[in-house]
Amino acid sequence: MRRLSVGLLRQAVIWQGALPDARYAPEEVVTTTVPGLASAGRSPASAAVELYVPAGGRFHYGLVGGTFTGEPSSQFRLDTYLASDPGRPFASGICRPPLTDLHVGLLHEDGEAAEPAVRLAMAQMDGRPLAAGRLVVDCAVHSDIGSSRTLYKHLIAILIRILATLDEPVSDEQLMGLFPATYE
Repeated sequence: MRRLSVGLLRQAVIWQGALPDARYAPEEVVTTTVPGLASAGRSPASAAVELYVPAGGRFHYGLVGGTFTGEPSSQFRLDTYLASDPGRPFASGICRPPLTDLHVGLLHEDGEAAEPAVRLAMAQMDGRPLAAGRLVVDCAVHSDIGSSRTLYKHLIAILIRILATLDEPVSDEQLMGLFPATYE
């Protein structure tokens, strides 16, 4: 686990090789598929990204994680697990926002961020391909207030870039460069 200060009181935590206790069973799965570069032989890799961004009297908070398995195909596939209820409490948020409860699961309304996240990740990679394989996002936390589809779009894009790029290993400087200055 790596804790990063990503500017102006913003805190991020990156797990690599393990996931926090925030996995959940899907009520629905949203699948997004785009062309990828064959990556057979890559060992399965897990990672999660947690982010807390103070914004005046408000804040943004979210956590997403998953496991990428390389495949000899020519497709990158993102399977995003969705939940319809708030889920069990998540007590161990390292970037815990004040005055709100955290719950395990990615709600349906926030899960709509999956397809835009893939497009965002690809746009940020300057034409470099995603590795072919399957990324299952089955680890997520949301707050009663402060979580949004826009934030999850960025978090899923960061997760994709950590797990499904062909550039390994990822340094702290590279990780910090994945976080945008604004979340729009």
